[in-house]
Amino acid sequence: LDGVDIHASSGYLLHEFLSPALNQRDDEYGGSPENRLRLLLEVIDAIRGEVGDSDFAVGVRLPNEDYVPGGLTAELNRQIAEAVDPLVDYVSLHMGSYWRFHKLIAPTDDPLGVEMAPNTTIRPVITKPSIVVGRILTIDHAHALVESGQADMVSMVRALIADPELVNKVHRGDEDLIRPCIGTNMGCVGRLMSGQGLSCVVNVAAGQEATVTQEPEVPAEEPKRVVVVGGGPAGMEAARTAAIRGHHVQIHEATPRLGGQVNIAASAPKRGDVGAITHWLGEELKRLQVDVRLNSLVDLDTVMEADADVVVLATGASPRSDGFQVATPAVTLPGHDLPHVYNAQDLLGYGDPVNIQGPALVFDDTGSFEAISAADVLLEAGVHVTLVSRLKDLGENLPYPPVTVGAARERLMSGDFDLIGGHYLREIRPGEVDIGVLHTDRVRTIPANTVIMVTHHEPNRYLADELEAEGIEVHQVGDAQGRNSIRNAIHTGAFLGRAL
Repeated sequence: LDGVDIHASSGYLLHEFLSPALNQRDDEYGGSPENRLRLLLEVIDAIRGEVGDSDFAVGVRLPNEDYVPGGLTAELNRQIAEAVDPLVDYVSLHMGSYWRFHKLIAPTDDPLGVEMAPNTTIRPVITKPSIVVGRILTIDHAHALVESGQADMVSMVRALIADPELVNKVHRGDEDLIRPCIGTNMGCVGRLMSGQGLSCVVNVAAGQEATVTQEPEVPAEEPKRVVVVGGGPAGMEAARTAAIRGHHVQIHEATPRLGGQVNIAASAPKRGDVGAITHWLGEELKRLQVDVRLNSLVDLDTVMEADADVVVLATGASPRSDGFQVATPAVTLPGHDLPHVYNAQDLLGYGDPVNIQGPALVFDDTGSFEAISAADVLLEAGVHVTLVSRLKDLGENLPYPPVTVGAARERLMSGDFDLIGGHYLREIRPGEVDIGVLHTDRVRTIPANTVIMVTHHEPNRYLADELEAEGIEVHQVGDAQGRNSIRNAIHTGAFLGRAL
């Protein structure tokens, strides 16, 4: 080993001893700031006793703000840093704890460089090299922090999960080729804390490095003419990967812009970062000279004219408008077709125009981020929002909600917002909605002049039967398969492109 990093942050044991909220001891290790610091100093001293004055590096990660009521503030952490600084070779600063998990690993809701503010109190007393973290997703941002004197080094964990070649690409001058982290926490820490193993929304190899390469290494045995229908993340990734393998790829998008559902998601408050991945994919398609055709509606004649060997249907999915709910699959919701009832895509400007009138009701049948985004838009419009869900809480079907939707939950709950879980819709009428408790006859009425329905989408599977009847090889990826998530879209597109 070349060194050791002593972890005295993030809610772990040494952090618990430092915190006045968590350390309730009444012996020499509790009470006063000096006593709470004692164990950390003893650990540092013991390590120094083993390694001596050698070149073995001894560093420490300290909290800058732990967000525990009655816990460590930036000023208290400044005193800790001042005491520890002479004894170590470097100091790393990191905020948060498991008390509010989303503060530990900040999601897209937080600004880039979110931890720099509490660092400003602590940084002046640190004389040793310092390391900072906290939604630092690009190499330009990292450079700016170092050049401005806010840090000597920068830790970019999630950015390196998204692209382990980040540093090598910088050294080669290929910064434009760096695959961006979009900060959703859904693939990395979300899946890890859900017991599913580390993954990454944008990097299919993450967590599977023993069997999956970062990029396809084996060229196709026989280059094929591949037509991709749909320019969302699934289609773009399928086109990119197939082009890397040497296929001749043509991608068609019905709208004037590539991006698909990601464009819609990125238009919502606090969600703009997710658009970085489709921007990168678009640049990749240019670099690989993929034939991109926008405003292009594909039919059987289009495919026949292209003389396609393979067709990839990445045609996405559309919001259902038939009044379907999971809780009552055989019953059409009365009032679902009234003029004040919309879907989330309408609200985000990708459908029918919405006349927002308060109060508003959002119905969440999916447990995804879509309902959260709808509520954000309505709150920004200044109306009271009631979110009714058949599930118990927000984002319940997302990986480990404390880290994926914890920040959004706090934001919504701090506004003019009510959450009613465990309910379904019984009837929509002008000005009000009847909601029922699952599996009971209990009904209550909620005032609502605007209703936003967030229900499961229906895959757009047109063309498949026609193409198969012509004997053309057809594959479906992404939302067209019936599983709606950006991770599924990118992963299915990537693995199909590798298999062609």
